[in-house]
Amino acid sequence: MFAWGMRRDLFACRRWSALFGETVGRNGLRAGGRQLVKAAAGALAAPLALRLSDRAWRRSAPAPRWMGPRLRAHYPPGPEQLDTLGRAWPSHLACELWARATSPHVSACIDSPIQGGANDGLEVRMPYADVRFIETVLRIPSEQRVERRDVWALRQDALGTLMPAEFRTRPPQASWQPTFGHAARCSFGAVAALLAEGTWLIAPYFDEAETRRWLAELMRKGEAAPDRDCIIVAEIGAVEAWLRLLLRYDAAREVAV
Repeated sequence: MFAWGMRRDLFACRRWSALFGETVGRNGLRAGGRQLVKAAAGALAAPLALRLSDRAWRRSAPAPRWMGPRLRAHYPPGPEQLDTLGRAWPSHLACELWARATSPHVSACIDSPIQGGANDGLEVRMPYADVRFIETVLRIPSEQRVERRDVWALRQDALGTLMPAEFRTRPPQASWQPTFGHAARCSFGAVAALLAEGTWLIAPYFDEAETRRWLAELMRKGEAAPDRDCIIVAEIGAVEAWLRLLLRYDAAREVAV
């Protein structure tokens, strides 16, 4: 329900004042200037503008050092396949909302809470395919659409005095990354054991030597180690442990043989 495609609509309708306010006026000259350039794709048909924007503004970083040969062969990933139904859309906003809502990325986001609920014996239902819901979202006027960073303010405006003071005055929710980073550090002993015992089964996908070096560096830094790096290394270890369980691989049996 965010403002995807709205700036391209403002460009297409030549609403220059509103467009400048939504880009430079809201985000400053540097970031807003880039958004202003992106909005110029509004001169094109909506499906074409969406596809060109996805390709033109994608940032491709070098492959991470921990990637094995199989992953490097598919890096960087291609642009997401977006379905625009092969039709003429009345606006860039409607076109992009539909394409994003039906994308593989959203499908993966829906699968995650469903799986999490199933693990705890709960059935999670996602009614996003309801036609009435989709039609309602597409009818929301552009003036009522907000960027992600404004959602909390919108919630406060909508609830007014109904919102308890404890929620109205509290600061924005902090990131969960430090919590996940701490949990990852607690798993480093198990990851080190996997690296030291037997064959590294995920070698085609994750480089063993780089993972070993990275883990030693993070363990040396302790709590000062970057949370994101800790999480990645812990997840690499989780994949290796899962594969060993799946294939019933026993490192001790290999050493005995």
